[in-house]
Amino acid sequence: MEMAYNGGPAINVPNMVPSNSPFATKTFTVTGNNVTTSTMRYNLSLKINSNTFSYHALQFKLISTNTGSSGVIVPSITSLTGIKTGARTIFLGNGSFGGTSGQDKVHTYKLELYFPLTGQDQTYDTGKSFSAVIDIKEGIGSSVNDYLDDLIINQFGFNNITVAPSNTFSSISGQTDNKMHKMPDDYGMSYYFRGAKEYVKNNLIFANHQWKIVRINGNGTIRIIYNGKCANNSCTILDGYSAVGMGSTAYNTTDNNNRFVGYMYGNTSGSYAAAHSNQNNSNIKTYLDNWYNTNIKGTAFESRIADTLFCNDRSLHSGNGYGGTGTTYYKAYDRVDNNKSPSLRCTNKNDRFTVSDTVVGNGALTNPIGLLTVDEASVAGLLRGSNNTRNYLNGYLNIWLMSPSRFYFSSAAFLVNSTAAINSLSIVSNSRSVRGVINLKGDTRVTGTGSISDPYKVI
Repeated sequence: MEMAYNGGPAINVPNMVPSNSPFATKTFTVTGNNVTTSTMRYNLSLKINSNTFSYHALQFKLISTNTGSSGVIVPSITSLTGIKTGARTIFLGNGSFGGTSGQDKVHTYKLELYFPLTGQDQTYDTGKSFSAVIDIKEGIGSSVNDYLDDLIINQFGFNNITVAPSNTFSSISGQTDNKMHKMPDDYGMSYYFRGAKEYVKNNLIFANHQWKIVRINGNGTIRIIYNGKCANNSCTILDGYSAVGMGSTAYNTTDNNNRFVGYMYGNTSGSYAAAHSNQNNSNIKTYLDNWYNTNIKGTAFESRIADTLFCNDRSLHSGNGYGGTGTTYYKAYDRVDNNKSPSLRCTNKNDRFTVSDTVVGNGALTNPIGLLTVDEASVAGLLRGSNNTRNYLNGYLNIWLMSPSRFYFSSAAFLVNSTAAINSLSIVSNSRSVRGVINLKGDTRVTGTGSISDPYKVI
């Protein structure tokens, strides 16, 4: 019994552009030679080494031909099928050869790869890359899908996830809402939860703590916000008060200058650039770094954490942003407070906090941990001045957000208050609760359904 695989030459496509024709076609064969009556089984997969394109931006078809008229081929996949962001393995199917009387019998496969035109803006996929191989293995393969991002998307169906209707963010989310919408971020297209905690299936157990999933980032990583302890990764999902917070701290103990709205800030304030340079750690950054060092650093959990940006958007709506006098309003205030038009993009590279990524981010972080932005709180279903205790972000605490609000004699940042309303004027020297945010790698595998009674658990 022999089975031989011929993958043909490697394919390199240096400049992919959107098109309704395939950008690459990979033809490969599996040849069986079997002098027995036993069945030789094999399975095929598309093994993605890396993919920085947005979720489903790349797609594929598989055309299968039983060239040797023997055995059972892997069924064709004739509809365009989306390829998810990040590293993962896509199971293609099972094939087999029966007895071939000592003759070579061939199964021929043609994999077509597409970057389809959508008729919409696709510039967020500029400069992205993709690398993959065909993987053949002996025996029957499994089609079980346990990647966290796939399970999240499959709750709604990819084609059912749309941009939120106009005026969505002028109101809070509904008492029974369980929604997912999409919006561009600095990496690509992001998919975010919006709705009520009893209905949204975004509960996760990881690293002996529990979390709420906020969104799938445009690079395929998954953003999660702290929701309490979970000893031995076995616990009941918490709903309320101090248990869902890490503790309390001031954002910065000094508030008499614009620079103290920064997650990091400058030594002097003689100019906008000096005030908002990233030279000193804020109190809240130090607090989160200490938590990370105690609970994640040096553990097996650390390998699941992604270096995805946190936005401390200090771009200006009005005022000069420095000097400690006059009035400055930051753009987050205008977006969320005035216009009810949140954005998941971060205006300035200096405000995109990352650890080692200096292409998209600033590389200023010690650890890949931060806070939620006011824009993320808005898309999740919160609104300034409107209580929403049923929303999944409600923890009955006053929690810091990462977005600056304004400077007027003292520095202020956004927070979510104890009744889940956005507050835009919290003085940074006040002590408030902390719910840290981290990002999981896109190929994270889990069990569970994400519900309160059956949360996802990282494998």
